[in-house]
Amino acid sequence: MLLGIEGHAGVLLDGPWGSGKTAFVKMSAAHLRAQEVRVVDFNAWRQGHTGVPLVDLVSAISSELGNNTKKELIKAAGKIMAHVAVQTVRAGTSGLVDLEKVGSDENRDLTASWEESERETGRFKAQLAKVAAEQEEPLVVVIDELDRCQPTYALEVLATVRHLFDVDGVIVVLAINRGELIHSIHSIFGPEFSADRYLHRFADLHTQLLSPSEPDLTNFLSELLQSTGVWIQARGSVRKMLWLVSAAPGCGLRDIQQVAHHTAAIAASLSSERNLVIRESYLEVFVALIVLRTLDRSAYRNIAAGRIDGFEAIAAARKALTPEGSGRAAVNSKDLIMLEVVLLTVASAVQLRTGSWEGPTTDVEVFTSEYQKVVYDEISDPPEVFRLFHQWNGLSWLTDETVQWITDLIDMIDPR
Repeated sequence: MLLGIEGHAGVLLDGPWGSGKTAFVKMSAAHLRAQEVRVVDFNAWRQGHTGVPLVDLVSAISSELGNNTKKELIKAAGKIMAHVAVQTVRAGTSGLVDLEKVGSDENRDLTASWEESERETGRFKAQLAKVAAEQEEPLVVVIDELDRCQPTYALEVLATVRHLFDVDGVIVVLAINRGELIHSIHSIFGPEFSADRYLHRFADLHTQLLSPSEPDLTNFLSELLQSTGVWIQARGSVRKMLWLVSAAPGCGLRDIQQVAHHTAAIAASLSSERNLVIRESYLEVFVALIVLRTLDRSAYRNIAAGRIDGFEAIAAARKALTPEGSGRAAVNSKDLIMLEVVLLTVASAVQLRTGSWEGPTTDVEVFTSEYQKVVYDEISDPPEVFRLFHQWNGLSWLTDETVQWITDLIDMIDPR
C-alpha cells in the first residue's frame, strides 16, 4: 500500500498493546529496505531525547542520510527552532500585546515574525522534499510507541508531522494504540473533547492491525514452547492449558509470549528444586495458576488465599475466556478439563487448612450439581472432571504450604 502512494500521506496503524504492532512495523520496514526504500524508524517513547519533536525527528532522519543532505536538513530545522526560541523569549519579557497598537510601527515586528516563521517553515519543507526526491521511492518515516509518551509530547509530535512533514515523497506511518492515545488527548482537552475526530486530522489513511487467526496463534505458541524448551518437558495437558491464553479475549501476542517464558523459567527451576518423579505434576499446577493469573489476577490471588473455592475459580476462568456478548467460552469444554481439575485441587488443599471446606464429595451427582451451577455448557463433562479431581486430590504432596511456595515462585519470577 505504501509503495503505491504518490505524493505525501500520513498513515495511522491502530492496534492494542501487545498485539504485535512493533514487530509488524519492523518487519514491514525490513521488507521496504529490501526493495531499496529508505525507512526511518523513530521510537517516540525511547528516542524522544530532547523533548522537542522536531529535533528528535530530524535527528532520527539524519542518521539515514548522506553528510551533505544531513547538514542542510539539520540547518533548516535549526533555523526554525532558533526563531521559535527568540519569539518565546520576546513573549516572556515583553508583557501583554497592546491590541490598539497592532497596526502601528511599534508592533510591526508582530507580522514580521509571522512572515519569518512561514519562510523558515517553507525552507525546511523544501529541504525535506529535496531529501525525498533523491530517490525514486518515497522516504518512509515510521513513528512507534507514541501512545506511551507524555500526552503533551505525543500531541506535539502529531502536530510537527502534520505541519512540517506534509511534503511530496514523504510518507509517515504512525503505529499507535488509538484507545490509549485518546486518553492522552482527553487528559489535555477534557473528557468531552472529540478525541477520535481530532486524531483523524493527523492522518490521511486509517488502518487496523488484523488479529491473527487461531492456527497462527497455535503455531506462534508452539514455536515459543519449542524455543524455550518447554515443549520437550511438558506433556499435552500443560500445552493445552497454555493454549487457553491464546483464546482469551483481550490477550495479545505479548501475553502469550510472557506466559511461555514464565513457564520456561518455572520449568528450569523445577529441574533442581523438586524430585524429578513428580516434577511434571508440579509443572501442571504451576501452569494452571499462571494461566488463571493471566486470565483473572483477582481470582488467582483469591484462590491462593482460600477466599474462593475451586468452582468459583472455574467460573472466573470461564468468564475470562468468554467473548463479550457470548454465553460460552471461546474454547471447547474438553480443553478446559485439566485446568478445572487443577484449580479444584489447589482450592481444596488451601481450604482444608483454613477449615472453610469439608473436603471433596464422593457423590458424583452432588459434584455435578455444584459444577453446573457455574458451568452452563451443555457439552461439558462433569463426571470426567470429578474422576480426575479425585485422582489428583489423592496426591499427598499438594498441601497448603506447597501452594504457597508455588505462588511465591510465580510472583517472584513475574512480580507484576
